[in-house]
Amino acid sequence: MSIVTAIDKSVSPQQNTTGIEPVLVGANYQLIHDTGYIPSVIIATQLGIPFLATKNFYADHLAPVVQVNIQESIHDKFILGLNNGIMSDGFSPTPQFIYDASTSYTLTKKWMLTTECFGFICDEPPQNNLDGSIAYVINNYVQFGFTGGLGISSAAHKSYFAVNGTWGLNTARKKHGSNK
Repeated sequence: MSIVTAIDKSVSPQQNTTGIEPVLVGANYQLIHDTGYIPSVIIATQLGIPFLATKNFYADHLAPVVQVNIQESIHDKFILGLNNGIMSDGFSPTPQFIYDASTSYTLTKKWMLTTECFGFICDEPPQNNLDGSIAYVINNYVQFGFTGGLGISSAAHKSYFAVNGTWGLNTARKKHGSNK
């Protein structure tokens, strides 16, 4: 769930719009586990639900997202990631190609820094961005953080700041010991 405040300084007086974007529900499935020689490969899917948004951010269509994520751990502190896929934003029926290249560094057991370059490509000029974030990891399933970034293409937002959080559930089945 994303709570957004959009600030438009191009008009006078400045206009602020606050609301909730369509709520995303999703699942990830790890196809290949990182072995040290082979990176992790994860299929990530999400569905944005338009009626679970406030009036200013209501979308006309369902917003599916399908991505392939490749991640490699470097030492104990660094994770490199490459992601790409397709998504619909719910406002247009035309899907977009999405990409992301990131690196994360674990400062301590609970704090992580991440930088990324990401974007969206469709019929309009591409939206390319750079950002950085800091996250506090509560456990393997819950984390909170702050993100700030810059648009590096003419179609992207000039700058942005976000407070974010993620939470998940482990649905993997436990392996039972064998009888000897």
